Amino acid sequence: MGPPPASSSLSFVPVYGDLSADMRPPGVVIPLGEEQRPVDAVVPQACYDACSKWLELAIRYVSDAQVAKLARAAAFEGAEEGAKIAELEWEFEASLQAIVACATAVEALAAMLRTRAGLARSLGERRRDAETPDELQMAEVFQRALSLTPDAKTALRHNLGEILRFRDLAVGTTPKTDHPVLHPELQTGVDWRFVYFRGENALTIVRATLRLVWELTAFSKPVDADLQKYVDAVRSRIEAIPGSHPLRTWRASTAAPAGGERALADAATPSATPATSA
Repeated sequence: MGPPPASSSLSFVPVYGDLSADMRPPGVVIPLGEEQRPVDAVVPQACYDACSKWLELAIRYVSDAQVAKLARAAAFEGAEEGAKIAELEWEFEASLQAIVACATAVEALAAMLRTRAGLARSLGERRRDAETPDELQMAEVFQRALSLTPDAKTALRHNLGEILRFRDLAVGTTPKTDHPVLHPELQTGVDWRFVYFRGENALTIVRATLRLVWELTAFSKPVDADLQKYVDAVRSRIEAIPGSHPLRTWRASTAAPAGGERALADAATPSATPATSA
């Protein structure tokens, strides 16, 4: 039935003229054969958790990227040039979506923590400071809402920096080269995007993001009971995502150390700065 109505009405300029005469009146309508009847109430739905939903999408897209990676490898063993480009595009698109979904997931979690911990006003000035990197702003939110140690905050900032760096490449806010870049698996020069947004890098970033978010929700110390309840719910949703376990536990122990706290481990840095081809 779509999302709940906005708090204020939206106004759009018609692209193809005034279609208002063909529009039905607002409200929820259930079609019954040739008839329709309005419904006054909507059945309540479970709370929409953007973080876990974007992580679910990231897992779905990275699975597609791995299939595309195999298809690309097979195509480069003898297929014609058009088929090779098609497989590179497929791997690029799936990897791009997986990586952007990861960045959106951590941003969604930070936004929710900022609101629930009452940090929106106190962090307002820093958030408006264009010279403050996004990863530093987000790391401060996580530190203050989840009582992270300085070491954990440092590792978290590094991980967030890698995830957001690829997101920035995806939306074109960082410089890129117009020259061919050496693809480390194909050992041939290709467009830069086929190197940065490929299956291997997508898998690394999805693993790191899932591990990061899960450890934040499993081993941190939220500032109050209500926030702890929210964090526990997010962790449960992540654990219920099909295929999340082998990704989030990659090179990680699931046992909490003595004291109930662990420092966030550094993410494996994606191979994102290959040498240019000759």
